[in-house]
Amino acid sequence: MYYRLLQKYSPSEYLVVFFSGTVSVFETTIRNLGGLLSAYDLSQDTVFLEKADDLGKRLMKAFGTPNGVPYGETELFDEGQSYNTGWHSNSAVLSEIG
Repeated sequence: MYYRLLQKYSPSEYLVVFFSGTVSVFETTIRNLGGLLSAYDLSQDTVFLEKADDLGKRLMKAFGTPNGVPYGETELFDEGQSYNTGWHSNSAVLSEIG
């Protein structure tokens, strides 16, 4: 079914990503990045791989911590910051790091 949809609609025309606000690093990694990589694996359409690469690079700023444990939240736009939310400002949530 996906292949038939792919023939009818080009993902490069409809796959537009806007970056604003703050996202959870964990949720964005498993859902968005994982979904893009899965779509690439199924379709072999490089537009999904390109979008995954862009999103992965934007998420990398969350890993710029002294100990390598990522911040819980990040802003995906170019000048965005990464940080932990107030309820765990000095800690990492174990379920989010492994």
